[in-house]
Amino acid sequence: MTEGAGGEPAPADDRSWGRWFGRPGRSLTRRLIWLASAWIVLALVLTGWALTSQYQESALRRLGNVLSATIDEVVVATNAGPDGIVVAEIKDAATLRPLSGEYWAVAERAPGGRLRMLARSPSLAGSDLTVPGELPSRLDAAFGQIISYNATGPRGEPLRVAASMKQLPGRTEPVVFMAGIDRANIDADTRQFATFTWIALLILGLGLVIAVFLQVQIGLRPLFSLRNEISDVRKGKAARIARSYPLEIQPLAEQVNRLLDQNQETVERQRTHVGNLAHALKTPLSVMLAEAGSQKGALPDMVRRQTEVMKAQVDHHLRRARAAARAQLLGDRTPIAEVLDELAVMLERVFEEKGVEIDWRAPDELGFRGER
Repeated sequence: MTEGAGGEPAPADDRSWGRWFGRPGRSLTRRLIWLASAWIVLALVLTGWALTSQYQESALRRLGNVLSATIDEVVVATNAGPDGIVVAEIKDAATLRPLSGEYWAVAERAPGGRLRMLARSPSLAGSDLTVPGELPSRLDAAFGQIISYNATGPRGEPLRVAASMKQLPGRTEPVVFMAGIDRANIDADTRQFATFTWIALLILGLGLVIAVFLQVQIGLRPLFSLRNEISDVRKGKAARIARSYPLEIQPLAEQVNRLLDQNQETVERQRTHVGNLAHALKTPLSVMLAEAGSQKGALPDMVRRQTEVMKAQVDHHLRRARAAARAQLLGDRTPIAEVLDELAVMLERVFEEKGVEIDWRAPDELGFRGER
């Protein structure tokens, strides 16, 4: 901490980064910035999570619609005959081309809670769609509904698979229809959207934090100005709060001015009391000195000496009382340079015969609180 003229602590630099972005502590500025920034970060994180989740769900829903249409197409092409399940040829180029990324399969329940494949698309190239262990029980519980899950395809590609258990005419056991599609493109689009979203939200967040910083700096500027004016009053550079402030803090400035007025009135009353006391004491003491000085003897000499001591003590304490009253007067300041100049002139006259020269130096802004 640095000190200004008169030993007063210099105000902290409002523009320092530590003041704005340090730990909140008792600083109103940091509290406002930290609270607003925390709320902005929380809101943007929740917004980013909601946007990316919604986009992913929308993409999966589109895949689900495609898979549902494929299942319906396979159901229409499937018949239960005496020789088992027969699936008519499906004129879909994607499911006819091996390892194309679009697949379908027909299965039935097997012992042990598993599924046994009855038919599959040529695109599977002899492979089977991945079947989770809990899928048969889930299909039983949601009979006729579509259940979707993620799996791995025959080429190791990520798949989105839909399965539904249905009852075919002429068959007592239900049949499970499955369709799968490569979701690599959807995953890539989702990642690209998430990256773009988080970058955009990051830029937006930085802009909002900068806006909060500027808002706090501009909004609290009147408080800093009021603090500096009060500091000037304490140092004696100003007698009152002179500037006008916003409605929220103008009453504070007015109360400070009223306090200064009250302080001035108190000091004036103290000066009056001190002056009255001086006159009340000096007159009797002067009479006692005059009477004692006109007489001879031990008693008059003792009275004269003690009266002079009393007068010296009274003068001493009256000077202290006046100095104390001046010290309590806020806004009172005397430049030291003017006082030193007068003292130097007086001392040069006193020591003129001895050839003494008085040299002094003092900064123009140096002063002390009090009157001359």
